[in-house]
Amino acid sequence: MKQKEILSNIFSRTQVTALNPMQQQMAAIPLTGTFVLLAPTGSGKTLAFTIPALEKIDPDLPQVQVLCLAPTRELAVQISGEVDKLSL
Repeated sequence: MKQKEILSNIFSRTQVTALNPMQQQMAAIPLTGTFVLLAPTGSGKTLAFTIPALEKIDPDLPQVQVLCLAPTRELAVQISGEVDKLSL
């Protein structure tokens, strides 16, 4: 997906009206290799790492292209729901 499409989905499918500084910085970096994003609960981390991740995914490739690790099943389900909302 192109960043413009991702941002359009964010603004139309969520209650977010503008990216916060952390999200803007993450959207501007190329996603290569491994990175860790540490920030307080409710700071917008999911959107921050989802933007560059969705840019890298090729829907025509059947293999796993991005792996996101979460410490609990509940958080993994929450992240999955947000990614689905932004990518469909």
